[in-house]
Amino acid sequence: MEQHDAETAAARANSGAKDGRSQPAASSPPQGFVAFTAKGSDQAAPSGPPKNIYDFASLDEIADYWPPIRRGAVKADFDDSLWILPTTATPIATGELLWDVVNNRGEFVHRVRTPAGRTIAGFGKGGVVYLMYRENDNGWRIERRRVVSSVVK
Repeated sequence: MEQHDAETAAARANSGAKDGRSQPAASSPPQGFVAFTAKGSDQAAPSGPPKNIYDFASLDEIADYWPPIRRGAVKADFDDSLWILPTTATPIATGELLWDVVNNRGEFVHRVRTPAGRTIAGFGKGGVVYLMYRENDNGWRIERRRVVSSVVK
């Protein structure tokens, strides 16, 4: 019995454990983790959580103006025009939005008002616009409309 107690005490002293539990060697990963080595290498991959590296832009690199258009606010149609929803386009009192339409030469063509509750889903040739809207509990619907040009005097 004394022989066994002496061996246990020696093992505790060598492992550095004070409570009698054996400790893993310093090179082994913590319990529950698996150490991987790089292919063709005997060196273990770095352990521990990944380090967060932040690279902040200096103040002179940050824009001091509001961007003129939102993300996803430019759409191309089949008549070689761009539909642009400017950030300044706030819904009219009735909920309609005003889109600026620009041709392939960069010239302003006209402004189009989309009906309230409608979102542009796509385009067709000859001024056709497909609009989608939600119809109560019946799901989404798509309607086909044609752009009507009118000149305001």
